Amino acid sequence: MALRERLRSSHFPVYAGALAFVGVLVLGAYLLLDKRAGEHLATAELAHVVGHQARAVDAISRAAMQIGFDVSTGNTSDLAESQAQLADSAQAIVEDQNKIDRILGSSASDTVSDTLDRAYGEGSASVRAQLLRIADSARWLAEQDVTKETLQEDRFVALIGPRTQSLAISIHNIGDSTLAKMNAQTARMKNMLTILHGGIIVGLFAVGAFVFYPFFRHLQDQRQHLLGQARTDPLTGAFNRRSFDSAARAEFSRARRHGGTLSVMALDIDNFKKLNDTFGHATGDDVIRTLAAICQDRLRESDIFARTGGEEFSILLPSTTSEEAMIAAEKLRDMLANTQIPVRQSDTPVRFTVSFGVAAYEDGDDSIEDLLHRADMRLYEAKRLGRNRVVVARTDDITIRSENAAERPKSAQSGSELN
Repeated sequence: MALRERLRSSHFPVYAGALAFVGVLVLGAYLLLDKRAGEHLATAELAHVVGHQARAVDAISRAAMQIGFDVSTGNTSDLAESQAQLADSAQAIVEDQNKIDRILGSSASDTVSDTLDRAYGEGSASVRAQLLRIADSARWLAEQDVTKETLQEDRFVALIGPRTQSLAISIHNIGDSTLAKMNAQTARMKNMLTILHGGIIVGLFAVGAFVFYPFFRHLQDQRQHLLGQARTDPLTGAFNRRSFDSAARAEFSRARRHGGTLSVMALDIDNFKKLNDTFGHATGDDVIRTLAAICQDRLRESDIFARTGGEEFSILLPSTTSEEAMIAAEKLRDMLANTQIPVRQSDTPVRFTVSFGVAAYEDGDDSIEDLLHRADMRLYEAKRLGRNRVVVARTDDITIRSENAAERPKSAQSGSELN
């Protein structure tokens, strides 16, 4: 049930509908072309059969006249050969007529019947009867012991009469008419193919433009959204721990390869658990969001800010020395300590402080973890010394402590704004 509801609420129905539309286009094109191709093949077969019938009628007429000439002149040496030709031609007419009957029973019978009627000019049924009578008379003559009396028979006269010759001419004309029909069908099929192909291309373009393109754009947007969610903290929009570690390793490798400077800040909200217990988790979330917004607003584009724990954050500062990082951290610490956050259902705003641990890249560092570990150690020291302060790790292992703003001399509080 859950899968069905998910499919209904997704783009699956649109996707399936588009595929169905393409399927209908292709199937319709296939059925239409299949019908036209069947008609074309039936017409082509008809042209072949009718042409063969015309030749058979011509052969019967010639053979009958040859028999009449041979019997009249008394030269009967070739009589058997002429009779055999009559029998073969008669059999050919019968077989060809059976083929025509089969074509008339096919799916293209309407087209073939129309072609026959227009070609014969007097109806295919009448011509069929005449052809069968000629074939029957030819078989009769082929089986006779032909004499001069036979030449007076009506059946013999019919084979060489003007009606048979006229029928032969008409059947010859069928070939031309059928070929013209084939040419017209070929032209129509060519035009139909052009229209169908154009329609399919337009249909596919429309499906691609209005269905699949928006669909895949939506998938791409969802992918980017999911990637963003996987890389960022949902509460603050800052990088999460995994993204920070990946970026930090890349910056560390760059600094190590080119001999550049690199610093990192580890910061933690002081007494955050007490703040949550006193004012509620909603206020705690407001504090975290405010800290993230201030830090992200004051950092450079090249700096990398991340929420690495509940109330813990890290800042990576490429091309930054420990002294520059200390000034930047002190500026942030002072700004955060002077920020007031309204409390829901209270007239008294909340103020909070943050402790910083700062460390810079050293030649002996083997990985970014060495740098992060030193920053964490200085953060713990800042907590131990009373919180709300910046503690910096130095290469010579001397620690510089930035005291509470109220306790530090004016000169120690100087520093430029972060870009």
